[in-house]
Amino acid sequence: MANNTDLRYVRTNQMLCNAFTELLQKKEFEDITIDELCKKAFIRRATFYTHFLDKYDFFAYFIKQNGKTFSENWNEPEETKNIMNFSVHMFRETVRYLTEHRAMVQNILSSNAFSILLDILAEQIKTSLLNILNQYEVSPFPADIHPEIIASYYSGGIIQILRYWIASKKTITEEELIKQYSSLMNVFWME
Repeated sequence: MANNTDLRYVRTNQMLCNAFTELLQKKEFEDITIDELCKKAFIRRATFYTHFLDKYDFFAYFIKQNGKTFSENWNEPEETKNIMNFSVHMFRETVRYLTEHRAMVQNILSSNAFSILLDILAEQIKTSLLNILNQYEVSPFPADIHPEIIASYYSGGIIQILRYWIASKKTITEEELIKQYSSLMNVFWME
């Protein structure tokens, strides 16, 4: 496999991600073929297999790349000063991303790949929270609670709330969902 700092490697993967995003706006994951993806990305099938094992391997890469790009917005200095504010900020950005990519999310939701998306998203959220928790000189949590447990708890809660919101066909508005999450965090952080 090529070095992921090689410009050809980066360009090929970006072209594949762009093509995949377009295809996911119109089709479910299972209906997208490697041939179709390669044709849309203007790459050869052999090139695809140089980079990825199969469509599922690429899908995991695609979600992680979206997560990396997305999480860059999570680490705003003001939001990282307080774990509660950071959690609300991260939740808000996640909801916005899901809303902006509604067609893609619906096509993933209706596919068998939905649980993979949630697992990868949960891991991204957990990693971001861990990074923030590790920046504190004095943890805002009791010393006997490991940061990994805290990050897992928060990421699991966020994922389950998002799952509920998406499954209920978004009967709660984006603003109301964020407001309710913020209120929930205020309850958790009350002393």
